[in-house]
Amino acid sequence: MAHPGRVVGRLAWMLSITPLAASPLAAPAHAQPCRSWTAPVAVRHVRNPIPSTEASLGEGRRLFGDLCVMCHGPAGRGDGGIAASLPRPPANLSDSRCLARRSDGELFWWISNGNDVMPAFESLGVSDEDRWRLVNVVRQLGR
Repeated sequence: MAHPGRVVGRLAWMLSITPLAASPLAAPAHAQPCRSWTAPVAVRHVRNPIPSTEASLGEGRRLFGDLCVMCHGPAGRGDGGIAASLPRPPANLSDSRCLARRSDGELFWWISNGNDVMPAFESLGVSDEDRWRLVNVVRQLGR
């Protein structure tokens, strides 16, 4: 596991160099509806090797608080403190219909690779195990 302070520091640096509030494309402070963000076909059948236990969920919730809440909000609704300043709203991770259509492998791939707004947590040094723990937490948010 990468040291949490280093990961959060890199994330803060990344956000500091990303044009946010000054962007003419700043989105309203509401969650992005379920949208097409296509992961490679090969990851659709990848299974989560980390069981969804109280211990793994506890660690995952801590990681979610450190890495995700600022954009996705504490309940994962896409209403975090900086959500309104992003070029488009973060995904609503509490949307059970959307999550039901996504495999754990796809969620892991998205967390790992990010997109033009969301950081790629693999490149920030978040371990495979911790990214799988985040998948478990996202699954809980969608219940």
